[in-house]
Amino acid sequence: MRYFILTLFSYCLSINPLFSRDSLSLESIFKSMQYHDVINVTIETDLDSLINVRKRETYQPAQFTYENDQGEKVTQSIKVKPRGKYRRRVCDFPTIKLNFQKKALKECGMAKYDDYKVVTHCLNDKKVSKENVIREYLIYKMYNLLSENSYQVQLVNITYKDSKGKMHTLKRTAFLIEDTGELEDRLGVEVLPEPKLPMDSFDIEQYNFVALFQYMIGNLDWRATPFAKNAKIMRAAGKSTYEVIPYDFDFSGIVNVSYLRLAEHLNQKSARQRIFQGAITEQSDLKSNFKRFEKKKSELLSLISNFELLPKPSRKNIKKYIESFYEDIADGAVETI
Repeated sequence: MRYFILTLFSYCLSINPLFSRDSLSLESIFKSMQYHDVINVTIETDLDSLINVRKRETYQPAQFTYENDQGEKVTQSIKVKPRGKYRRRVCDFPTIKLNFQKKALKECGMAKYDDYKVVTHCLNDKKVSKENVIREYLIYKMYNLLSENSYQVQLVNITYKDSKGKMHTLKRTAFLIEDTGELEDRLGVEVLPEPKLPMDSFDIEQYNFVALFQYMIGNLDWRATPFAKNAKIMRAAGKSTYEVIPYDFDFSGIVNVSYLRLAEHLNQKSARQRIFQGAITEQSDLKSNFKRFEKKKSELLSLISNFELLPKPSRKNIKKYIESFYEDIADGAVETI
């Protein structure tokens, strides 16, 4: 498949015989980048507009370039815009969203999936921002280990170039999040665009599983009902109940960002305080989910210990925090509101 992914758009157009195939049989541009732990990417755009006109919802033109596993430079004309709410207000550099051209992807023999969120640096402090990004990336990998109903992510080193030549080039660590349409097709589920659901619409066992994961990482910045926040609501074919897919973990105790807002409505006193936000009447309701986490304990701790993208002291710190979660569930109880 990657034989057809070449640098020149016109070359893709002229040689590719695969563009009429169904997207499920094609490799997405996201998948084409998942051949190495970290890959190098360049985004060239008007950086002044991207950074300083961040309240808008409109896209601006950009060029996206990366090197595939054949060593070939792949360049796509795309659109980019700031995204998010809180980080857009407080960060030195906003999180962004990439929009590829479906037609260009098709003519290069690639699947239709064209929308990708980028979790990039927030602060100008390069060292702190890199650690924050990689800690959040690790959380996605932890959830991948616990559940297949999760977003895939790809770590990248991004070079941000100013297309007008007025701003300095920036080089920062970031990661891409899988297109939601790609997730839907991969899992065979439907994701609701703007859900407003009562609690009894959910698979409570699965809902509590997600709530327990959020408890484990110390994240209170989410909800699924009545309106979803930092969570996608999905339904598998043939099922009458809905399930939750979490994302955006920068306010978790594991990441512990300097710009975190404490959940005052939950009486949260510190960034690492855990409060369970699931739907239970008795602690015993969580027994089966406790067992599910216990089965993955050694794999989770091994993932953290061997995650060499973070320095050893950081890994020890995160591992100790996760071990304290396992002490909680070994006692058969979690801290609730």
